[in-house]
Formats: sequence, C-alpha cells, structure tokens
Amino acid sequence: MDETSALYSIGSVANLTGLSTNTLRSWERRHAAVEPTRTPNGGRRYTEADVERVQLLHALVREGIAIGSVASLPTPTLRTRADALRDAPSALVEEPCRVAFVHRSLGEVVERSGPRWIEVVETVERVEALVGAPPHDPIDVVFVELPLLGDDPVEALQEVYERTNARLAVVEYSFGRRGRLEELVEAGAQVLHGPIRVADVARIATGTRTRAQRFTAPSVPADAPDPRFTRDRLARIRELAPQTACECPNHIATLVTSLAAFEEYSRSCVSDNPEDRELHAGLALGTSRARAVMEELLMRLCEHEGIEI
Repeated sequence: MDETSALYSIGSVANLTGLSTNTLRSWERRHAAVEPTRTPNGGRRYTEADVERVQLLHALVREGIAIGSVASLPTPTLRTRADALRDAPSALVEEPCRVAFVHRSLGEVVERSGPRWIEVVETVERVEALVGAPPHDPIDVVFVELPLLGDDPVEALQEVYERTNARLAVVEYSFGRRGRLEELVEAGAQVLHGPIRVADVARIATGTRTRAQRFTAPSVPADAPDPRFTRDRLARIRELAPQTACECPNHIATLVTSLAAFEEYSRSCVSDNPEDRELHAGLALGTSRARAVMEELLMRLCEHEGIEI
C-alpha cells in the first residue's frame, strides 16, 4: 500500500474531512479539484493523496478563500499555503486541539516542535498504557502507531477509542494487507503510511477543530430589492438540501418562500382606507428587506455546501 492506492469511499472522505458528499462531487465536477478513480459500478475511490488534497482545500476555503481560486493548484503549493495558515492559529482555532499519541516518538516531537495551539494530553508507546478513564475534556485526535497492523487492528482501534474517548483515530502503518487497512477505514479510522510528520499532525488536528468563521450578517437594504430566487429555484434547493449533511439550506429556502409569499400578499391588499394602505405598504417593504437578507444568507450557504443554484 502507498499513497496512490485507492482506498477511501466518498462517504469515508466526507467523514474524514467534514465536507458533505454533495460538496465533494461539486468540487470534482465544477472545479476538477480532485479526480477519484471509479469502481466497476461507478463508485468513487480516493487515495491518501486525494484525501490530503481535499483536507488542504477545505482548510483554505474555511479561511474565506474561494475554491475556484485554489482548486487547480498543485498539492505542494496547497500544503505551503495551509502551513502558512497554521503559523497564525489565532485566526483559525478557537481553542487548543487536544491530541494523544500511542507512538514511540511522534508525541515527543510534536511537544518540542509542534504548533503552540496543539495540546499533547498524553504520549505512550502501547495502547495498554493509556489512562483507564476518558480525560475530563475529550481528546480530539489520537495518533496510533501500528507498523505491521497485526492480526486484529480493529480490536486495537476500539480499545484506543474506549480509553481516550477520541473524536478521531489516525493509524500510522509501515506495511499491511489491503484488507486490514479497509477494516480500519470502515471502523472510522484515518490510515496514513508512515512516517507521519509534524505538519501532518497539524493539518489533521486543524481539521477537527471548530474554527473561527469570518462571517458577517448581511446588511438590511433600504429599498425593496427584487427577488433573487424564483419559486422553482427555491423548490430545487429544498429538494437538494436534505441530501447534504447540513439542513440549513432547506430551512432558509422555506423561510424565503414564505417571506416572498407574504410580501406578495401584502402588496395585493388594496384598500380605500389610506391608513390601511400605508400599513400594508410598510408590511410589504419590511418583508422584502427580510427576504433580501435571507436570500443573501441562502446564497452564501449554497456556495459553502456546493449546492448548484
């Protein structure tokens, strides 16, 4: 096995990177960001190099960089730009990332030369040496060295999860049969051919943390802007959104539909009473402003989730 072996399904890549399968397909189709191989039945299979590339792209996009501007860059360039972001963790990470190591040397190396926002909770050489109870704060990532994988690496992985309560386990191996690697992936681990570098630890750790979103709410327009979505487009978004990991596009599309309907209703309320006309004109204007704000939010959300509109 090496980094060119196609091991990961699209669902596994989604779990490892935090991206939805819909976004992964969109990045492939619209930007050629990654080119997975295909199984005989058409399923996508990603290599370790593909997974790293997706993680690097995700790190840059989460910092506000448009996917279209970086999708075609070679992986070494993406790695350099991601490493530069790593050196400014205050803009990326809201709190330290807690990591543990079941490894002969990696934990000590990270403690000496790793980013200051990585907190090494524990470093031991064997699974049995891990603490018996989960730490007060759960571990974000545990790195496990299994050079030859062994007869039952999944059992070892399960013991690691039980002893650390980690959100993600990363298994480093040197040699191993494909079947054993596939079993680890199916069990929820990320598998990397060793040796793992400090930069790899930082990249993986960064992807597991909640990162500061440079998001500002849209300003409220003073006038009554024209609608940005037709009813058909909103209906398509409501149909597509449930297929993604985030249901917010569905909810916001529903809100926009309701606001547009009430805006139309308010404008249609004709009355001979001047005060009544003024009331409904104000209702229509206020609703149009609210609708415009929600439409802007929907545009941003669809772009983030890779939903074509």
